[in-house]
Amino acid sequence: MYTNNPYAHAGWPNANQNAVNISGNAPPSVFGALPFSGPSSRAAVLAFTFVNFTPNIMNCIVTGPDGKPYYRISTDNPAGGFTTIQGVTSQSVALIEWRTVPMIEIHGLVARQPISQWIALSPQKDRRFMVIKGETYVWVPGADIISLYSVTNASTLLARITKHTAVQLEISTNSIHAGLLDACVAATMLLLCGQPLD
Repeated sequence: MYTNNPYAHAGWPNANQNAVNISGNAPPSVFGALPFSGPSSRAAVLAFTFVNFTPNIMNCIVTGPDGKPYYRISTDNPAGGFTTIQGVTSQSVALIEWRTVPMIEIHGLVARQPISQWIALSPQKDRRFMVIKGETYVWVPGADIISLYSVTNASTLLARITKHTAVQLEISTNSIHAGLLDACVAATMLLLCGQPLD
């Protein structure tokens, strides 16, 4: 029985690396006759779960893939008060003002504006458009799922909200790197809170 794996040695090429030789071709497979397998074009997806509803999603905790808290959502009075979304270090991520015209501000992403403007309902009233850093995204509802796509690339799923046994926001790592996580957490709360947004 072998106790060491010769393929685990640090000197072996990693098949997940984006390695290209000088000629621009993919390097040969380390296994000889087997074709080289480049990195997957599918982005990894991380799940954030909304838990500890007190009594609803407007007062809850959002845990990350590791089960640790990432966000705290708290509302003092939904009928005219404020909802704050805070990160793990208690920094303010978003502020929602529930006045006659509900307003939202997301730190570094969305300047203070009416929620109905930021997450605008389509004329057909079947989807909502969201603008982040000049890019337009669309939330499309389906059977127990609300999916997020870029308007410029509607074939790539960026995130989705599911509500089976718990409310979950599943978001691609590419979307997180693009800075969409805070906005998607705020949008999830808004889309599921039951409060009038328009």
